[in-house]
Amino acid sequence: MKGRVGSKGELFIPKKIRDALGLKPGSIVEYELTEKGLLIKKKYSLSELLKLKPLITIEPGEEDEEMKNEFKKSLNEI
Repeated sequence: MKGRVGSKGELFIPKKIRDALGLKPGSIVEYELTEKGLLIKKKYSLSELLKLKPLITIEPGEEDEEMKNEFKKSLNEI
């Protein structure tokens, strides 16, 4: 899919992508340069995060370090 760059450097994201990501006016995105080009990630608001299903769950009393690390990693990816 293609987009365009405006006269002031604005990036215009195609509607299908905006809709799929739930991007609305005022949404926050993060830009990251990679070896392959530009990666654009949606940053979720607290209210959006509260509506998401958890990626993993940790039962009360579980002390497994690997599970804690996976949980922390999943939070960093959001």
